[in-house]
Amino acid sequence: ATAEQKAYLLAFTLEADAVWGALKLAKGEYFATADQIFPASALADQQADEEQTNANNNTNSGLPTTPILPVQPAKGLDSDGDQLTDIEENIFKTDSAKADSDNDGYLDASEILNFFNPISASGRLVDSGLTGIYQNPSYNYSLFYPKPWSARSLNTANSEVIFTSNTGEFIEVIVQENPLTLSAKNWYLDKNKSADPATLKNVLVGGLAAIQTPNGLTTYLALGSSIYILSYDTGNQQQMNFYTTYQLFLKSFIFIE
Repeated sequence: ATAEQKAYLLAFTLEADAVWGALKLAKGEYFATADQIFPASALADQQADEEQTNANNNTNSGLPTTPILPVQPAKGLDSDGDQLTDIEENIFKTDSAKADSDNDGYLDASEILNFFNPISASGRLVDSGLTGIYQNPSYNYSLFYPKPWSARSLNTANSEVIFTSNTGEFIEVIVQENPLTLSAKNWYLDKNKSADPATLKNVLVGGLAAIQTPNGLTTYLALGSSIYILSYDTGNQQQMNFYTTYQLFLKSFIFIE
């Protein structure tokens, strides 16, 4: 094999400590090349250094600096154009060759996002057996998630809950402290000093104002002294197989008594 054929960069996430050959790896995000394995933070630090160098060079040359914004990965294959990828069709038991699996006049993704059963001309999604309902006992929120996915809390405080697919992609709900009861936008900008407010998207989650990062894959919601962060991570996948499923998480997220 040529040197070009051996060149690659793989991303992966360890949910627990692990041993890889002679390496002892703590849980977290990593990258692997043909020559080494290193934490994602190392690459982030390298990119930050390079961006700072470029910014300095542009400043010295009189050129304007442009921030690098996170890019949304391409969506997975959607054979019938119903806004569900073929992999999503498998978990919702819809027909990847038919945009309207139950022939009721509505696209499969539209039915799911409006909480209707996509494989029956009548009936609710909650009664279909296709989704489960997760209720957080500590922070009193509820949401729908695909039945084939695993759902588990990563700590006893239930402040970090992960929903994992069979592709390794996952959606995570993290709760962080907001002692000053800032809005989601102001909290985000306080934590990300270099962020451009104009790039943030305004959305509604649970009937409350929220914001999204430019790539649309992380959403921030403020309630009282807490910030709720709902994020979609493609893991080691090079495409998004569950973008519509992420929208289902956002649309079904509510606070309960």
